[in-house]
Amino acid sequence: MTRLDDLLQCRPSPPAVVGPRADLEPFGEPARTSLETVQITLAVLEAVGSRGRAYGAAELARRAGLPRSTAERVLAVLSAAGLVQWSAEGYRLGARLQTLAAAA
Repeated sequence: MTRLDDLLQCRPSPPAVVGPRADLEPFGEPARTSLETVQITLAVLEAVGSRGRAYGAAELARRAGLPRSTAERVLAVLSAAGLVQWSAEGYRLGARLQTLAAAA
C-alpha cells in the first residue's frame, strides 16, 4: 500500500452489509462511487480556492453544497496530503497544490 493509499483511508473498513439496506454504509450514508467521491473532493477544493481567502469547514461545506461532516472528512484527507492547510483563519490551498499548479 502506498502513502497515498494510507491517506485515503479516512475510517476503518466496515463489515460487509447485507439485507434491505445494503445500499447504505454502516455510518448511515449512501454508498458512493469513485466518481462521486472525486466530484465531492473537487467541489471542496474549488470552495477552498475561491476568492483567495480562508474559510472554515462550515462555510466550505455550504459553498460546496455538502453536509459539514462530509466536508470535514474531505478536508482532513486533503490536509494530510498537503493540498490544503488550516490556520486560525480557516482553510487555504496548501503548498503542495500550489507547487503542482506552478508546474503545469
